[in-house]
Amino acid sequence: RSISCLSERRRVLSFAIRSTGGMNAAVTEWQDTNEFGEAAGVEAMLKSAEGYADNAFITELAAAVKEQWDAYQAAPDGYFDSIELMELDTMIGGKGINNPELVKTLCENSAEGIEWLDSIGITLHNVAAFGGASVKRIHRPVNDEGKVVSVGAYVVPLLEENVNARNIPVLFDTTVEEILVDENGAYGVKATDADGNAVTVYADAVVLATG
Repeated sequence: RSISCLSERRRVLSFAIRSTGGMNAAVTEWQDTNEFGEAAGVEAMLKSAEGYADNAFITELAAAVKEQWDAYQAAPDGYFDSIELMELDTMIGGKGINNPELVKTLCENSAEGIEWLDSIGITLHNVAAFGGASVKRIHRPVNDEGKVVSVGAYVVPLLEENVNARNIPVLFDTTVEEILVDENGAYGVKATDADGNAVTVYADAVVLATG
């Protein structure tokens, strides 16, 4: 069962709508529409990694990226990026204190995220450079004239259309008080609606999302 409990509709939607960047994703077909000219960015990131010699995960990533980069330079083909380079960018952007497993989950599933959005009619095919990435990796929407538009204002209404089309109930002004957990993990939530009524939702998965 899919259900969403939002504590305040205006705040949740306005924060999402205010998003102006895009979605970072590594190794997508849309990156290949760009000519590669970010060698300096890759070299700079590898140089930065040298300052984290005491971080085993970063050191391992840097070695993998160096090998990939050397191979690409020897035989350039398409646009250079890799999951490991995105992981390295992310780890160094977080000063090495990120949770490596969460970074891996983020980066390994990023391209699939772009594909999933495609499957529900949300296209982020314009790829550009953005802060925190050593190569062009941010995927952005464009309007009918080909002009880049704010990702939040574009994505949120389409996500809402998909929710409504699937008859997924959304509970506004509902505050989750407790996540129900057993030996197998989370299986639902207990909440209170705007009138003070108790609400219990059972689900196959529970996702916490915050800005």
